[in-house]
Amino acid sequence: MLGRALTSQPVVLAVHAGLGLLLPVAAVNVSTRAIRARHRYAIAASVTGLLAIAGAAVSGASFVSDSKTGASMAMAVLTGIALVCYLGNLFVVRPTALR
Repeated sequence: MLGRALTSQPVVLAVHAGLGLLLPVAAVNVSTRAIRARHRYAIAASVTGLLAIAGAAVSGASFVSDSKTGASMAMAVLTGIALVCYLGNLFVVRPTALR
């Protein structure tokens, strides 16, 4: 399914899918940093955001293969959930002072 999105027309879909492949990498990075910092809220929000991104990716691949509107809606809602999770991290987690 992802191969079809990367190789099919229009090119914008391929760019969208290619950039979407970078999101899980960034989400794992944020989750790892939260775990290393032992910040409970950041861990919960980051892992929830990672799962939402994974679900959005699956929904997006499903939408490309069968064009069902429910898959598109699920992709949009899960993306919104991920955005709220990472936005929460920005407001709750404060940088520590350098020693």
